[in-house]
Amino acid sequence: MPTTLTEITGKVQDQVLEALKAGQEAVVDTVTTVAETVKRVLPEQARGPLAANLPLATEAADQAFGFAGKVLDAQHKFVNRVITAVTPKSAPAPKAAPKTATKASSAA
Repeated sequence: MPTTLTEITGKVQDQVLEALKAGQEAVVDTVTTVAETVKRVLPEQARGPLAANLPLATEAADQAFGFAGKVLDAQHKFVNRVITAVTPKSAPAPKAAPKTATKASSAA
């Protein structure tokens, strides 16, 4: 059982990702069914000449996610720089106090 805030956060993140994957799977199944139905009903010619000039959907998705990854990476670096800027610098070690003369040497 998670006990620290980091462990609890990690557990919640895992659960959110699992729910997201389950939802995505349901969407993919539905889209696949709709696409197969459209292919049977709509002839190839009716889809239009514009489709021949478009990039493959996977290429467009890869390009968009590549860009999103770069944006996320830039944001991550930015946040780390901001955190560094607001994090107190460690204070220099205190200098040793000057040694005071001992009673025996001051009596001389």
